[in-house]
Amino acid sequence: MTSNSLEELKSKIIHLHQQAENHLGKGEWEAAISCYQQAITLSPNTWQLHFQLGEIHRQQQNWQAAAACYQQAIQLNPKSFWSHHHLGDSFLQQNQWQAAIHIYQKAIQLNPNYSWSYNNLGVALMQCQQWEAAADAFRQAIALKPDYPWSYSSLGEVLLKQHRYQEAVEVLQTATQLNPDYPWSYNSLGNALLQLHRYEEAVTALQTATQLNPEYPWSYYNLGQALMALQRCTEAIAAFHNSIQYNRD
Repeated sequence: MTSNSLEELKSKIIHLHQQAENHLGKGEWEAAISCYQQAITLSPNTWQLHFQLGEIHRQQQNWQAAAACYQQAIQLNPKSFWSHHHLGDSFLQQNQWQAAIHIYQKAIQLNPNYSWSYNNLGVALMQCQQWEAAADAFRQAIALKPDYPWSYSSLGEVLLKQHRYQEAVEVLQTATQLNPDYPWSYNSLGNALLQLHRYEEAVTALQTATQLNPEYPWSYYNLGQALMALQRCTEAIAAFHNSIQYNRD
């Protein structure tokens, strides 16, 4: 290919990229996809084009198509961190836990300083019931981003699974401090306190959970358990009734 032909090819690809960006700005997803597909036909070995097409599919939550694009980008450029991380996200969204674990681990090798890779790796490990590895991943995420409440909340859930209730309480209290509006942290905190027989504190946490999410049955069930332990039977029966009601719904 002559230098003039190369310049002409580059010009066409740049033009298609600009067209795609204009379409995206107008919310014209299919037109943008078409532009990138045309660009890929002209230059199939340009990894950035596959990555950008994957980004569009990711924004549309078309996870299977996104994964195919990121895989092609990685094949062309095995050192692309974002291709690996977003491929992991695509696998995670498709409940492909083992594939997600494998790719997140590769992403972390490429960039060991991005907290989301560790957090999402932890989520995939949780789904595979690899509790200790999941706990390690969440701790790494927290070390990199100490103000991210969801890593604390997920770590707390893992510690509950491991019956490490006192550690779970400490972690989940931090989660609720960082995000006082997240009901799952309060539910898990209440459950941990319940296991430690700290019933009054458990009631407080679980009542907050039910206020933040009035339709989650397990918060009512755990609340009922704590109230029964305190011999507050009438309140416990009401909590169990709500648990049954929302579980049926």
